[in-house]
Amino acid sequence: MGGLERPRQRDWCTATPSTPGRGLRVKGSSAVSSALSSCQGSWLPRPELYRPEGREIVHRTARFLILALLTTAAPAVSACGSSHAAPRIPRSFSSPPTTAERPTTPTPTTTVGAGAVGAAPTDLHDVNWARVSIPGAFCGIPGLVTFTDNEATATSSRWGPVHLSRLPTVAYGNVQGDARSEAAVNVECDNRDGTADGQLAFASIVFAGVQRRLNVIGTVTPQENPPNQHVTLLTMVQLARQRVIAHEAWYRSSDPTCCPSGKAVTVWTLQNGYLSPTAPHIVS
Repeated sequence: MGGLERPRQRDWCTATPSTPGRGLRVKGSSAVSSALSSCQGSWLPRPELYRPEGREIVHRTARFLILALLTTAAPAVSACGSSHAAPRIPRSFSSPPTTAERPTTPTPTTTVGAGAVGAAPTDLHDVNWARVSIPGAFCGIPGLVTFTDNEATATSSRWGPVHLSRLPTVAYGNVQGDARSEAAVNVECDNRDGTADGQLAFASIVFAGVQRRLNVIGTVTPQENPPNQHVTLLTMVQLARQRVIAHEAWYRSSDPTCCPSGKAVTVWTLQNGYLSPTAPHIVS
């Protein structure tokens, strides 16, 4: 080991023959690449270094060089920010669409039954519907409206004096699933001018016979109602187990009063004894 030459001195890196590799000193905070190039130039390998004791010198020098470089780089790293670990940045997820961005579905109108409106025979086919009272809420009329020969007049909170008429068709079917028929009576509300332009609202009142009382279990009204258009018509109502199917004819802006071109179907389901609508399905 005494035959090794003393390495050339550098301004920042030295080694002494008595303690090979242990007299390494680092001055300043040079970059890692600069430090490596400087120290590599200060130690010229000789053949003696390939002996076992020479390789040990090289290994010690390398270990101390790496330790010195890490010590030098630490202040630069800490100067980049706080000593505390930075908070983790969460993954970026797309925000859910706002209410304005979501596609809108027409809000269904639910009208619950009005309870008993009179006596009922065992079979509702035997009822004289021309004189049965109906709930007037579909036309903005509070309480029940009493009919005489399929006609009635009343005052609407929305339209003022109005005329109501019972349409000729009554639909029957087993909605409650108790082997007895329920009935759907179709009614119209208008402003009494006698033309299609005067039509204001349409509905189908669904009745059930319960303990010889005639109960209203729902008022079915059109659910597809484009704004600023003629009122949507009810063209047919079908009664089936646990549901009522309403067929609607709605108006587009280009349609004449006589001929609505839009068609929709709304299914009303029986829930807790009363009918509630689902969203309308546009057919055309």
